[in-house]
Amino acid sequence: MAISGPGISGEQQSETIDGGAKTQFTVTLRPGSHEVWCPVGNHRAQGMETTLVVK
Repeated sequence: MAISGPGISGEQQSETIDGGAKTQFTVTLRPGSHEVWCPVGNHRAQGMETTLVVK
């Protein structure tokens, strides 16, 4: 998972893991729109992305 938006320097990304495994990372979200996507291969181009709005 990768995320970018207000208050995030560039983009933040979790470590890349194998399917079925778990990982976590922490970001502090400020109000505004944040882009969230899968940074693996062409997953983002295949639609693995969304917008998260923090109010």
